[in-house]
Amino acid sequence: MNLVDLIETHLSDDVISQLSSLVGTGEKGTRSAVGAAVPALLSGLSNVASSTGGGQRLVSALGKFDAGSLSNFGNMLTSQPGSALEQGSRLLDSLLGGNTLSGITNAISRFAGIGSGSVQKLLGYLMPLVLGGIAGRFAGKSLTPQGLTSMLADQKANIADGFPSGFSLSDLPGMAAAGSAVRAAAGGVQQASSSALRWLLPIGGIAVLALISMKE
Repeated sequence: MNLVDLIETHLSDDVISQLSSLVGTGEKGTRSAVGAAVPALLSGLSNVASSTGGGQRLVSALGKFDAGSLSNFGNMLTSQPGSALEQGSRLLDSLLGGNTLSGITNAISRFAGIGSGSVQKLLGYLMPLVLGGIAGRFAGKSLTPQGLTSMLADQKANIADGFPSGFSLSDLPGMAAAGSAVRAAAGGVQQASSSALRWLLPIGGIAVLALISMKE
């Protein structure tokens, strides 16, 4: 199942309204920021998982989450918003801290037209949801760095397709390149298919004419 879609199904209008109130931005800007933040966080975590020692760090972080974390997200925002933000912000710093986090924050800020401080708070609230979505893929299964890396690699195309039009992570080496590579591969397949059809159609026409001639 598409991991981006799975996570976004838990971002209802009510949840967006809650997030908007918590980070102090309008709902339109919050919705735009959320649409970019989910695939951006997944892309960043995918890079972490494939780095030396990163897979084990991510596995350890995921130990705090399960499939129920997704459905509990709205309740956490309502009943314990401070705890949700504290947990998410701590995980952001430990997993994506430094240039990656600031790069994602700045890219979303430019795209959605809201302040970087509000974006960073929003990412803090969303981090437990995103990690809960990843953890849910391993319900009843053993979670290992190798399995985690493989699952996120399988989701690369979905993550790249999840980026909204006009949003770019070009400031972050590796993440932007991965998205471009996936899109280029998809474009190449489509172009190859079109080229094959252009060759096959006239060949098919010739074959039909030959059969008609034989019958005559």
